[in-house]
Amino acid sequence: MTSRHSVIVLLSTFFTSAMAISGCDTNSLTRRAAEKIITEHFHYPRTTYFYLREGEAKSDWGFDSMYIITEGTDGEFRDRDGFNFDEAMKILSKFDSLGYIQAKKTESLQKSYATIFITRQGKTHFQKAAWKEREQENWWKKPLMKYGVDQITGIALAGDNVTATVEFTMHDYDYDKPLVVLIAPRYLVLNHRARNDAVPMRKYDDGWRIEENRKRR
Repeated sequence: MTSRHSVIVLLSTFFTSAMAISGCDTNSLTRRAAEKIITEHFHYPRTTYFYLREGEAKSDWGFDSMYIITEGTDGEFRDRDGFNFDEAMKILSKFDSLGYIQAKKTESLQKSYATIFITRQGKTHFQKAAWKEREQENWWKKPLMKYGVDQITGIALAGDNVTATVEFTMHDYDYDKPLVVLIAPRYLVLNHRARNDAVPMRKYDDGWRIEENRKRR
């Protein structure tokens, strides 16, 4: 009986401790917990891709056969950046000289129309892209960089202990600098690590969440 009683006491102590730890994890906002919440909420890390379409390319005011697009871990597009005609022609000419593409040239691609095909060598650098907005078109993509949360730099709890402001910095990695220099040198001025950001959070019965109507990014 004594032995059985000891086992019951031991199990009771174990479950009580586990519940206390769980409750602590739910009710306290640590830096590690805050980073996880931010990462999951905003679908970090995000990857910035260069998109290129095979086939006939047409230009009006811009160039509709290449884009820079940022995607979250949920696969949704977050940002899209286009190219003007002159930028596009320089990129195509460079890719052509590197053997990544074959392009139908007329006066060194200075006309509004060209035909673009990814070469066998190019396919070792690009990956087939499934762009659900344009499923019938033949798109390829190449990752330029990724970014996500670098570190939590501070947590300011309000006096009610149910709201807080979490400050953090961003971090670039897998940065293909030579390709960025070629495709979009303007992206080199971005420095996510140096950029400070902050989000408001509120504590609910199941833990802390980012407040949707007050989030800052």
